[in-house]
Amino acid sequence: MAKQIDYVITSVWFSDNGKNYKHISHVMLHKVSGNQFQEGIKTVKDDVITLIKSKLTIMTVTWSYPKWIIGVPVTSETNGNIEYLKTVKSSSSKFNLVNLISGSAFINIHLSN
Repeated sequence: MAKQIDYVITSVWFSDNGKNYKHISHVMLHKVSGNQFQEGIKTVKDDVITLIKSKLTIMTVTWSYPKWIIGVPVTSETNGNIEYLKTVKSSSSKFNLVNLISGSAFINIHLSN
């Protein structure tokens, strides 16, 4: 039996650390209810890591007209004293967190309409 999905992530925000690479600072997190997910909330990375550590299942999802496609599980990893979000490796990179919709671009589009 497949484990229940508790949350899905549809987009990400990045924070530049000044060393020529970016890391995820926020995600658009949606609570799953039955076979649907609720409106998303921009959530800081550390809060998502807390959910993962409490054994909740978080997956990526991508839009493929006419429906959302479930991606891969989201986990966390510690490097030194910094915790990061990461996705479980799969055969398709389109489900990786870094390939989801950029939240900053989405917000800019929303505000300009």
